[in-house]
Amino acid sequence: MSFAFHRLGLFVSTHPRRFLIGWAIVIALGVWGGGRFPDAAQGGTAGLYGSQSKAVSDALRTEFNNPFLDPLVVVVSSSKYSVDDSNFLAWNREAARVLRQMPEVKQVAAYGDMHDPQLRAPDGHQMMMLVGLSATDVPAQQRAVPKVRTAIIPLRSQLRQLDPRAVIAVTGDPAVSYDINTSSAEGGDHAEKRALPLTLAILVLAFGTLIAAGLPFLMGLATTMVSLG
Repeated sequence: MSFAFHRLGLFVSTHPRRFLIGWAIVIALGVWGGGRFPDAAQGGTAGLYGSQSKAVSDALRTEFNNPFLDPLVVVVSSSKYSVDDSNFLAWNREAARVLRQMPEVKQVAAYGDMHDPQLRAPDGHQMMMLVGLSATDVPAQQRAVPKVRTAIIPLRSQLRQLDPRAVIAVTGDPAVSYDINTSSAEGGDHAEKRALPLTLAILVLAFGTLIAAGLPFLMGLATTMVSLG
């Protein structure tokens, strides 16, 4: 083994330019890929292929015209108004109309249109809208989440003109999965940014000089970027 490493070291030392150029290309690709990591972390699959649960899910999508298999749930709460108040109902109908116009949305079930008791809380101050998405695959559903939330922003402003303490939130399985993936991707990036200065400081203390500490530090940084890429 030592002989093999000896030969490798001789080969590298006699062809330094090739290896430097090669590593520069690999690191550049790693930096480019690492920057796309948060986007790549979105998506996933909805069930195990070949499982009975996946077969049932596929059958529900293909054999039944149900737009609410994996809906987003828009939860609305007002301490001032009852869900049966005319102002609240008018806002609810307008919100449903706006969401239905989005290409990402297939159907919206709103209390203001249907007066379905299952879409309101027993105390009468909370209601929900079921937002059926046009996409059937998990990545496309998760990409729809921020677009629906963006469309909710002006609707939230209109609602708070009626009740400044009103609360509106977007949840549901696609939204929860989107938030978990986004948090995981951003959390890893933030952790690395905090750890890098501390790692360099420890290496400087261990090796005594910044130049001596720089080599393992840069090697570790390059390895991380290539791995992410």
